[in-house]
Amino acid sequence: MKNNRLSVFIGLIFLVVITVITTLLFSSMGNFILLGNMNGYTSKDIAFIRKIIESKNVLTEKFYENISEDELFDGAMAGMLEAVDDPYTEYLPVKESEMLEQISSGKYEGVGISVSILNNEKYPTILYTLPDSPAEKAELKTNDKILKVNGVSCEGMTLEKVVSLIKLEEGSNVELLIKRGEEEIAIPLKTEKISNPSVDSTQFEGIGYIQIMSFDEKTSKEFETAYNKLREENIKGLIVDLRDNGGGVFEEAVKIAKKLVPKGLIVYTEDKNGKKREEFSTGDGIDIPLAVLINENSASASEILAGAIKDRECGTLIGKKTYGKGVVQGWFMIGDGTSIKLTIAKYFTPNGVCIDGIGIEPDIEVELRDSLEDSQLEKALDILRSNGG
Repeated sequence: MKNNRLSVFIGLIFLVVITVITTLLFSSMGNFILLGNMNGYTSKDIAFIRKIIESKNVLTEKFYENISEDELFDGAMAGMLEAVDDPYTEYLPVKESEMLEQISSGKYEGVGISVSILNNEKYPTILYTLPDSPAEKAELKTNDKILKVNGVSCEGMTLEKVVSLIKLEEGSNVELLIKRGEEEIAIPLKTEKISNPSVDSTQFEGIGYIQIMSFDEKTSKEFETAYNKLREENIKGLIVDLRDNGGGVFEEAVKIAKKLVPKGLIVYTEDKNGKKREEFSTGDGIDIPLAVLINENSASASEILAGAIKDRECGTLIGKKTYGKGVVQGWFMIGDGTSIKLTIAKYFTPNGVCIDGIGIEPDIEVELRDSLEDSQLEKALDILRSNGG
């Protein structure tokens, strides 16, 4: 009798164990099926995820110092995107993602400078300072190189990382070590709330002037407001200044081009599969003489606008050859506040030219002789006046 009871007891235990194992197996298979079929994951994806998790576990358990899991995650993501070897493709942690969103909206907390990393240089360059900003008051200048921010070297940093070091909460202290010529200067600043207008305008005795400093989410509306105001003042010609404009939102440049360029092609993009996206103007375009100022810091969205105006022959480009960034980036949120920014396509001017690494030549090349005399602007004014402006 005892043996029978013991056999039953052992049998029940064995049944429970088998049930648990079976449940776990089917649960795992179910997860795999869900991942594989419903979410589009493949067995390679699952193996990749497993490898990341196992590597993370080894690091957290065996590395001789404590490691933050968040830092490991950010490092893994950054490394994967660096593997494509594209200067415009990168992973953005939460802070950098928030900063990019603020920059795109034109409102942020910072010191009031626009910076860019030009021609694969090691250090970021100041393109311009905003009026009445801490940067302008501290007499920071165009072409100053930023060597350090609060003692942290900027050598080799991505643009977003540099920006995140500078754009801190209002009232924060920021010290920039800048290089001006051969001189290194430490400049202390205090951050403020910055509302960054991307467009400025005036007129010079009947010639309208609109400077576009960047292309953010409100640039085309600001441009239209400035343009309409100048037309009400009966201007006879228009200068659009794209100098030191490093680009920004693709769609905003296209909207402005639709205002200036007559009916027809403005720009088209092409992805790795050969899929084209074309942008057309449907209006009559500008009906007064137009000049566009460009220089070696005019890039990306600026080149889309300048290239459309040049190829469609509705304005005269004056200044120096542009930077040469003929690729388009997309920005994708990937959960938990992080994002990735990556190159998704090349773009082509109406004549079918991809200017990446080449730039756009001006119709009239003019050197900027010194900071006291704007010879490029003067040339534009002379040309427009001679054309009846």
